[in-house]
Amino acid sequence: MQKEQPNRRLPDLPEADFQIWYREIPATYDKDEARPHRHAFQEILFIEEGAATLSLDTERNELKGPLVVLVAQGKVHKFTPQPWTHLYVVRFTNEFLSQSVNNLFSQVTGFTLLPVHTSELHYKITSLFRLMHQDFQQAEPNKVYTRHLLSALLAVLREEQQHKASGQNVGDTANNYTVFSKFLALLDAHFTHHRTVEYYADQLNITTKKLGELSKAITGDTPSRVIEKRVVLAAKRMLIYTSDSIQQIAYTLGYTDHSHFTRVFRRLESMTPTLFREKYKQA
Repeated sequence: MQKEQPNRRLPDLPEADFQIWYREIPATYDKDEARPHRHAFQEILFIEEGAATLSLDTERNELKGPLVVLVAQGKVHKFTPQPWTHLYVVRFTNEFLSQSVNNLFSQVTGFTLLPVHTSELHYKITSLFRLMHQDFQQAEPNKVYTRHLLSALLAVLREEQQHKASGQNVGDTANNYTVFSKFLALLDAHFTHHRTVEYYADQLNITTKKLGELSKAITGDTPSRVIEKRVVLAAKRMLIYTSDSIQQIAYTLGYTDHSHFTRVFRRLESMTPTLFREKYKQA
């Protein structure tokens, strides 16, 4: 297979519904180029070979290729490839390929890792990325052709995602992920005012037991813990990016008693909010 010609740099996404880049990270790569960001499109990263670090909010993940990473839109993340890494980056809007996106990314609550564990799978994925990239380099890319290629890629990834989730026994996997994604969306919108499992189960028209089963199967956590983690995530962002006092942060997050907020934070992070802020500033 002909060797791919890399893009010299990964530019900011212009006003377009589909973009693809190929990069070979040089030994002189400046890791400071990578900064936390969020975007209004779906993203697929394919680490063909090499390694990278993916930070989602305040969680850091070490990645090693060959690996596909699905990053859902709207999630704050930072992707830092290591020198000598070869990777593809695909970004596209929901409107570009709506049905396939709904089928695949409805199961992505933040990011999903899909290891490329066989030579056959590696060949399929690499071929589709290369064909999309080669067409995108043309003066007038063929969007119909690109949609077919992207649809084929998403079908392959969808199959791998289903295999990954095949050990779950909580009913229909795709529907369960859809319901759980709705739970997370509701949580994002209402966590400062509603922190009971009963509220979200009622909004989803399911029982608290069903929500508990879904949450344990998909995240390994109870719904109560998922809710607490969402609150603490918001708190960590405020501790890092604002100078608000602990009392102000607690009040913003819906706590009338800041000592209660501190207990929740310490239970999940094994340190107080004050210590977390101090440690982050020293890092």
